[in-house]
Amino acid sequence: MYTFVAPLGRALRIAADSCAVVSGDHRRTYAELGSRCRRLAGALRGLGLVPGDRVGVIGLNSDRYLELYLGFRPRASYSRR
Repeated sequence: MYTFVAPLGRALRIAADSCAVVSGDHRRTYAELGSRCRRLAGALRGLGLVPGDRVGVIGLNSDRYLELYLGFRPRASYSRR
């Protein structure tokens, strides 16, 4: 099954140091984005959340929204394998 998050895993393997997100003067590489998503996913699991739980997010539209979206994905585990 092809999902939105599949390209992130591929990009981490082949272009980890390339720019993944640009928002104004703020830039993140694929490696940085993957690391932040892994930390968020781990924090959510640490709080006891499991796939299927609902989480509300209130915030401004920003590059961090992408991190939230990717970190919330079931079994989110982005690595540089």
